[in-house]
Amino acid sequence: MHKRKINFLLNNQLITFLLAIYICGFIFGVFFKDKPIAVELENTNKTFSTFLNIFCMHYWYFFVIWLMGLCTIGFLINILINFFRSFVFAVVISTVIKVSFRVFILLIISEIIIFLPIFIYLLYLSTFLSISNFLNVFSKKRILVPFNTKNYLNIMLFITCMLIIYSIILLVI
Repeated sequence: MHKRKINFLLNNQLITFLLAIYICGFIFGVFFKDKPIAVELENTNKTFSTFLNIFCMHYWYFFVIWLMGLCTIGFLINILINFFRSFVFAVVISTVIKVSFRVFILLIISEIIIFLPIFIYLLYLSTFLSISNFLNVFSKKRILVPFNTKNYLNIMLFITCMLIIYSIILLVI
């Protein structure tokens, strides 16, 4: 029973760490100022190619994070992707708020409700699996991780479906 408490505590620590990295990247992105960016929000054509661009722009984060869960040092790359994604989102948000408050609110809501939960969920699973692989390779203690390839693939399929919904929402915004 004591072992479960330690596992649960470590899981909470990993989620807290990942959220702290996300928040740090967001803070750095908000205060990042190079040059004022002139942005005009225009009604672009809402075509399939625009949807595909939005989807692919976000999908690569998830695919690389998912893939890094299978690598021994993937947790390091996952941390960098976490920081980079939050940094870029903060720069976009700090630019959009100056142009359209409505678009700003809709971006924040879609980020919090759809993108962030699936991003942190996959990031947590991938980082946990990668750290476990790392410790199994470089430590004398063996960590038994209940890893099921089919479940890991199903997670990616679920995330793909959620990203399609997220991309449709961004297309409508």
